[in-house]
This record gives sequence, C-alpha cells and structure tokens, in this order.
Amino acid sequence: MSTIPDTPARPRALRALRPLSVLALGLAVLGGVATPTVASASPAPPVAAPGVTAAVASDNPIVRYAEDIANGDAETGWGGGSVPYAWGGGHAGGVGPSLGTCAGYTGPAPCRADVTRGTDCSGFTRWVYDLAYGEDVLGAGNTNNQIAEMTSVGAANAQPGDLVFYGTSSTNTHHVGVYIGGGEMIDALETGTNVREDSVSVGSDIVGYYHLNKPLPTQVTTYTASSSTVQFGQQVETFGRTTTGTTEADVYTPGKGWSGWTSLGGTLADDPTAVQYGTQLQVFGRAANGHTYSDVWTPNTGWSGWTDLGGVIASDPVAIQYGNQMQV
Repeated sequence: MSTIPDTPARPRALRALRPLSVLALGLAVLGGVATPTVASASPAPPVAAPGVTAAVASDNPIVRYAEDIANGDAETGWGGGSVPYAWGGGHAGGVGPSLGTCAGYTGPAPCRADVTRGTDCSGFTRWVYDLAYGEDVLGAGNTNNQIAEMTSVGAANAQPGDLVFYGTSSTNTHHVGVYIGGGEMIDALETGTNVREDSVSVGSDIVGYYHLNKPLPTQVTTYTASSSTVQFGQQVETFGRTTTGTTEADVYTPGKGWSGWTSLGGTLADDPTAVQYGTQLQVFGRAANGHTYSDVWTPNTGWSGWTDLGGVIASDPVAIQYGNQMQV
C-alpha cells in the first residue's frame, strides 16, 4: 500500500509488446560486426531496425506482464483497460484486481477504495509475479511481507524484474514497484492514478532493490536459419555465417544505427544460433566434423573465442535458457 504524497499524474509512452514464446527473426543479407556492448539500463523500447523482419520483445516475463498491464492489456483476472489504484486491492481472495478497503486508509478523502476494483502497490507486484511464475510466489501480504521473501541486490546490481521498495527500513516499508531498468519502474502509486510507469525517484525514501531467488519458468526462444537475431540490453544483435564459414555479427544501437559487420572467426558448416544468458551473449554452431562450437561474450572480457563442445550432430544446434542452465 502506498502513502507517497500525491503527485500529478504524468502520462508516459509504454511498450506495447506481448510475450513471445517463440521469437523468429531474420535478416535479408549476410555479411560481419563490432564487439557488442551491454548497457547498464534495462532493455529499452524495441526499435524498428533495418532488415529485421519481426519485433523483439523484452525477454523478462516479469517486465513484460507489468508493461502489458500498464498498457491496459487483458490478463488473468482482468478483462483489459487501465487498472486503478485501490487501497487493499489485489489482496482479497485470489490474485489480481479486487475491491479495496477503507480500513487503515491514509489517502485523500473521501475513501472510495471499497467501491474501486483495482490493486494497491503490493497487490500489483503480487499479480505480476503470479503471472510470470505461474504461482502466487509473493503471497497475499503487504510490502513488509514481500520484502522479507526477497534478497537485497543493491542499486548497481538491480535487474529488470526486481522490485524496488520504499520506506524507512526493510521492516517498515510502504510502497513497491517493478523495476524495468533505466531508473524507471511500473507501479500502482496512489489513489487517483492507474498502474503506470514512474521514475524510481517519484519517492525519496528508497529502501533498496530486491530479487526473488527463484528461477523463472522456462522461456524457450528459437531462431530461424540464415541468421540469429536477439535483443541484448538496448541493442539488437544479429549473427550469420558467410560463404567461407566464418560467423559475422552486426549490432544495432538506438541513436547510432548498425555498427557494420565484424567477423568472429570460426568455421561453421551451418547457421549460428545466439541466445542471451544472464549478462552473457552465447553463440552456437555446428562445424563440418559435426562438433558443436560456442563463443561467449561477457562484459569486460569480450568474446571468449570458439570452444569445441564435442558431439556429432547432423543439423543446426538449438540453445535455450532453462532456469539457471544453458541447454544445447
């Protein structure tokens, strides 16, 4: 429940992307790329990159569901439209919007929470996490109960999908929002507002950023042949195989455009597959001898160089992140 002083509602442009369980992307041409760089902010609104034939969605289901709700999309327990703030909303019975309560209400008079179907701040985060995890992982409690289930990560290590709490201490909190990166969050702020995107500086008493140490359900991403394209931070990165077998990459950065093709070397017999794994970008491909090779980009160290994973396969490898594992 939020007791942040009333502030004027300010409209914001939010991403209107739906979850993609299978992401099929490709480029019309193939060639080479600059070494990728990872922005410290969360994925920005996807841009229409030249040559990309499909949109790229945020790869974090917590962020996707928070954005969908803020955009007025229909979700489990809600038929669609703006979700109003309701003191105590989201805590009655099942997960999702519900009538609020005037018990303990501290907002502007008169209280209309008991006739408003919506969520308060912790009811919203509970709902989003339930949608992302497929179960009520945060429970029906308030912000103090939620923060007790999570681990502090510090602002420098906060990732999109973490929660940002407000109050005087970790045992005396009054507001929470879903951090989406770049100093922004999506939250149910206060009476008179709808679920929306706000700056984390909307409240001056940030307690900290907190992460739930529970792996998200499997997010399967596959890619088409001829190239593999992924959203990585604020960038769109595409990989492909040249006629000589080397892997080439091109990086699109908002405001800068495409970097130009750069060779990552290697000698592949089939098209590469790329997938983001935490802060890493991993590329896989099959050589003429049937072995699978991988090249891994890690912040501060760059590309690892191609590593032989062995095996003898007859077709392109497919890589997915499964919980905290990478499976090929």
